[in-house]
Amino acid sequence: MYRDHPTRILYIEDDKVIASLLQKWLEGYSYVVDLAESGYAGLAQLQEHHYDVVAIDYHLPDINGLQVLKTLAIRNHKLPSIMVTGEGNECVAVEAMKLGVSDYLVKDQENSYLNLLPLVIEQVLEKRRIIEEKERLEKALYQSEKQLRAFFEGADDIVYFQELDGTLSLFNAQASRLTGYVSEDFKRDTQLWYRLIHPEDLKTVRAFFATHRNGVAAHELEYRLRTKQGQWRWIQVRMVGTQDEQGYYYGYNCIGRDITARKQAELALHKERDFTDAVLDTIATLVVVHDRQGRVIRFNKAAEKLTGYTAAEMKGRYVWDCLIVPEEKTAVKAIFSELAYQAIPNQYEGHWVIKDGTHRLIAWSNTILFDREHQRVEYVIGTGTDVTERRQAEQALRESEQTLRIILDATTESIALAELDTTCILINPAGAARLHRTVAEVIGHGLDELMPPEIARRNKIFVNQVIRTKQSVCFEDQHEEIWFEHSLSPVFDENGMINRIVIVSRDITEHKQTEKALRKSEQTLRVILDVTTDTILLIETDGTCVIINAAGATRFKKHVENIIGRCVYDLLPPEVAVKRRATIEQSIRTKQPIFLEDEWAEQWFENHCCPVLDDEGEVVRVAVFAHDITERKRAEHVLQQTLSEQEAILNNSMVGIVFVTPDRKLRRFNRKLTEIFGYTENELQGCSSVILYPSEADFVKFGKEVIPLFMKGEIFTTERLLRRKNGQLFWCRLLGKSIDDLDLSKGFIWTLDDITEKKHIEESLWLAATVFETATEAIFITNIQNDIIAVNPAFTTLTGYTKAEILGKSPFILSSDYHDRDFFRTIKHHLFKEGKWQGEIWNRRKNGEVYPAWLSVVAIRQADNRITQFVTVFSDITKRKQDEAIIHYQANFDALTDLPNRMFFMESLAQEILCAVRDRTRFALMFIDLDRFKWVNDNLGHHAGDQLLVETARRLKRCVRNTDIIARLGGDEFTVILPKIDPTTSSGRTDWNVKSIAERILNSLNISFTIESREIFISASIGISFFPEDGEDIETLMKLADTAMYWAKKQGRNNYLFYAKDRELGKNR
Repeated sequence: MYRDHPTRILYIEDDKVIASLLQKWLEGYSYVVDLAESGYAGLAQLQEHHYDVVAIDYHLPDINGLQVLKTLAIRNHKLPSIMVTGEGNECVAVEAMKLGVSDYLVKDQENSYLNLLPLVIEQVLEKRRIIEEKERLEKALYQSEKQLRAFFEGADDIVYFQELDGTLSLFNAQASRLTGYVSEDFKRDTQLWYRLIHPEDLKTVRAFFATHRNGVAAHELEYRLRTKQGQWRWIQVRMVGTQDEQGYYYGYNCIGRDITARKQAELALHKERDFTDAVLDTIATLVVVHDRQGRVIRFNKAAEKLTGYTAAEMKGRYVWDCLIVPEEKTAVKAIFSELAYQAIPNQYEGHWVIKDGTHRLIAWSNTILFDREHQRVEYVIGTGTDVTERRQAEQALRESEQTLRIILDATTESIALAELDTTCILINPAGAARLHRTVAEVIGHGLDELMPPEIARRNKIFVNQVIRTKQSVCFEDQHEEIWFEHSLSPVFDENGMINRIVIVSRDITEHKQTEKALRKSEQTLRVILDVTTDTILLIETDGTCVIINAAGATRFKKHVENIIGRCVYDLLPPEVAVKRRATIEQSIRTKQPIFLEDEWAEQWFENHCCPVLDDEGEVVRVAVFAHDITERKRAEHVLQQTLSEQEAILNNSMVGIVFVTPDRKLRRFNRKLTEIFGYTENELQGCSSVILYPSEADFVKFGKEVIPLFMKGEIFTTERLLRRKNGQLFWCRLLGKSIDDLDLSKGFIWTLDDITEKKHIEESLWLAATVFETATEAIFITNIQNDIIAVNPAFTTLTGYTKAEILGKSPFILSSDYHDRDFFRTIKHHLFKEGKWQGEIWNRRKNGEVYPAWLSVVAIRQADNRITQFVTVFSDITKRKQDEAIIHYQANFDALTDLPNRMFFMESLAQEILCAVRDRTRFALMFIDLDRFKWVNDNLGHHAGDQLLVETARRLKRCVRNTDIIARLGGDEFTVILPKIDPTTSSGRTDWNVKSIAERILNSLNISFTIESREIFISASIGISFFPEDGEDIETLMKLADTAMYWAKKQGRNNYLFYAKDRELGKNR
């Protein structure tokens, strides 16, 4: 049976051998087996871990297997269980079955139950799966039937079931009443339902079933259905997918509702709405419909186009919340109130704020619609026209006429409108005044008649030029030291013909005088530019040079005429050009002067970029002034270097340095001070030094101590506790002095040194010295030359050497000569590589007594990792060694026979397996059981039995090699491990070396024993297994040697058998 994870089994068994055997057997079938040695331990593991099967032995040390099963039943733990026990009691089996055990196996001596166990496990797992699946299906079926029955019984709508292909079944009565067909009709004709669907809707229905062949969770359909009477009925069907146990859809539960009346009403309403919508969306007039409360319920296309808001955005909103300008909101609300509550239609003009923020003037005509009872206003309908442009045009025309009249009256220029023959139609007061007449005196007369003849003739020429070219003409003239600038422009009629001329004359005498002064100023500026040593440029916004002085040209190493008209960026090194272009463009962008210092050709310049603005405030050019500051920069560099050196000295000082004002505030300090106290520079700057003291009282007390000394011109020094930012107190050495002994108002200089570590070291040294003198373990210190330079009192007590006798001597004076040179080389190697060594060593006291000691040596290194000293601590462990020897003997040897016991034997056997694997050798394992030993014990007493065992142990020792290991397992059972036996001989499987030892043992034990003056005869049965032929682990080798011994007993005792060679013989016996 397939499972996505290994089957986990818990086996509760107190016999470790049987438990291990079963675990290994089942793991061969790919099961994962955990073991528990008692009932309570097994129950605990079941609580903590998940298992698929639990196997339980009946006999357990705390509670039996039935009690375990009962506990599982109480906990409702539905876990397959198997009783695996040597107890073949039928009553136990019956009780186990009552408690829900899945199966029952009896352990037999031939272990044939192991072959049945995997089959039983699979059977109980399959049985549990079938039971769980059956329970789930029965529950699901019950719930499904219950829901379906309630659904059918309580539904007022059409209820039916439809397969994935569209086939119908399970009609309720309402479905039959609607269609006129009964269930039998659809059973006879599976396509009847499709034929009843309207052809226009059938395509949609079939497409749904074709698209969702594998089903869908839920869906809705609306379609027309022809009844048996020939009527078309609209139905709305809600389909809910139905799934099987694998999660696959196999049909739909459907609920249908007759919506024919709703569809007919919707159709009529849609037609009416479509017509109304078409009308409202076609007209150019704004149409806005409000409910009684003023909320918008209709907003036509013209309104959307004008405002930028969609109908969806406006629906449900109040126009005064988003469209009415703030100052008109109150008035609009009052107008709406008259409409809605007083039923008074009205008209008005108001301003709207459209979506882009602009204002539009709307002329509104409002009407109302009453409810069906004509009792109150239901809707307010507003129709509006955008009159913004019309009102603006009207206003602009009025303003234009007024502005023109004001301009004509206010301007100092002469402005006249004349016919082509110069007859004046319009002239302003300034123009009439220049002709020495009033406006009335000029209108209607020819302008050439009112001018001096020579001027009239010249003007006539320009008038004719305008008429001929249809282009404006400008010219200047002078009369009686007054300069005029004249502009003649044609005026065209609707046919593009000139019918009049506009004449504008302006007095430019002052302008002419300004030009003259400007030329003189430019000449003066040129002289200044050529004299100054600074570079002066005037450039266009694109960098083209307009003006440059001689000094600037010299720095470019060119003549002035070779620079004018060129881009100055092309004359600079690329890296300088990039920087200056960015600065000039920033000045142009911000319209603000920009200052820049840069280096060019090993010279430093201070550059000022000033934008030149026109009358509109736009940048037209940029003036650049460059002053050579090379010498100043060099001086600054020298000064900065000096300051940096001083700052580096202060900041790299190992002590904190601070300048304190007379009011004890921190003014200047180095970086070390901030590191000592943990404050940032900003936190300390200008702060009172009270924050550095443990308390304000300490701050005040310290000030009273210091000031008198400063007044005497003395230097103050002390060691005291100060406080860091985090509140931690630390030891600090302070040294302070006044700047001026005669004037303390100049402040004080303090140096502060954190001596916390020094204090800790001093304290540690004192503590170490105390420990050194009072320690109960012996301690001595040697230098790098291995001379003893210090010892503690315990050293003298332990070794007998006084301090005077040992100082300057080598530690080898304590040597016992038990250890070779390699031992001490190993210690030295560890000290220089790892810095320490510890272990057991044999030393010699002054009186010559040798004793074991536990010694620890540590290398002392300086900051540069150089070893300078060694500290050695040792203690006498004689008593501990004696105790350990006793404990070791008691743990590993049999007190009666002085042979190794079972524990020592198991460790030795495990070690021998490792050695045999490593050296690729064989070894033999003997199990020896004394024959008739029980008779000696029962008839002669246990004392005689003990003497027999002691004498047996002596004889066994004489029969084996020095390398062989004899052990007493218990009672009259002995075992022998025979390492590195000879290879197999040509005569067969039996090893002659092992055979001779076995025979020697049998012969030795056949000799009579004299116990309490009585002669006793016994024999022995020996079983032998070999590594690796018979087994490669402890359990297998022991089990097979024991089996061979059992066969030897069955053959009549006083015999030995090899497991592999004599296996058939043992079985036949």
